[in-house]
Amino acid sequence: MKLLSNFGPLVAAVILLGTALWWPGVRVPSPLRIAVGMGPGTHSFLAASYEHKLDDLNLRVIEMAWPSAAIRAMQNDVVDGTILSLSEAVRVQADGYKIVIAGALGISSGADAVMSLKVNSMAELRGKRVGIEPRSCANYVLALGLHKVGLTLADVKLVEMNLPETVDALLSGEVDAVATAEPFRTLIEQSKGHCLFDSSELGSDIVRVLVTSEKSFEERHTQWARVAVERDASLPEQQPSLLEALARREKLTPESLMATRRHQQPLKLSGPDRMTEEQLSELLKKTAAAMVETGQIDPIDDLPKIHLIDQREAIR
Repeated sequence: MKLLSNFGPLVAAVILLGTALWWPGVRVPSPLRIAVGMGPGTHSFLAASYEHKLDDLNLRVIEMAWPSAAIRAMQNDVVDGTILSLSEAVRVQADGYKIVIAGALGISSGADAVMSLKVNSMAELRGKRVGIEPRSCANYVLALGLHKVGLTLADVKLVEMNLPETVDALLSGEVDAVATAEPFRTLIEQSKGHCLFDSSELGSDIVRVLVTSEKSFEERHTQWARVAVERDASLPEQQPSLLEALARREKLTPESLMATRRHQQPLKLSGPDRMTEEQLSELLKKTAAAMVETGQIDPIDDLPKIHLIDQREAIR
């Protein structure tokens, strides 16, 4: 009896521990995580987040300043999705990471550009130093701009850097030109820089898209649909206090921030007036072909899947 009294508490503890390990309990779903960078295509997501429209969606908006960081975060399953250009999406797929394009956010009409202080034309870039983030859309714009004047990426001296670094690199004379994007284009223009070539010369070829991992899109389709609806509701002009916050993030005045939007035509993710899967598919094929032609990637068999978010999913 004394032996039982000594081991009683130990036996009870073992039973409780076994029950705790076996009992399924309540599983709290992990939040949906989306990496959001800078530029016009991101403002509506940030606005929805800042205005707490996404609070009940179990969504975390993770701010990242440059595309390669967002791409790595998605490939390492740190985030479920992010905002990329079509050329960036092709690169991710070419690396072997399967993704889904869930919707078109906007058409770049000058948001992506080759900028300089002293060089006056794309033809003059032969042999010059050009700052670039290799995995970003800037690489695509530079390659096509050079191709237009009979040059290739091999004809310039590429200096690798992140997009936010392109401003100081150009202004300090470290490089002769940079391939960059908004808001850095505007910051360079404010310092007397000028544009040599931009996405407005490519028609509607450069489209920012919402990209998710295949697993996340399949398992959390309804949640992605609700995010799309709230994002679309944040497309109209924001309130002054919200504009101040967005502008401060990009080191711009509210007026300059609004000016950057002339370089991006916003598109809805949901509803009948969104870009169709057929339109996106044609642009995706065209983008991949241009990347192969200009030596940016080797030919690939599988392009990213396109499966547009259905607003009816959110309603259900």
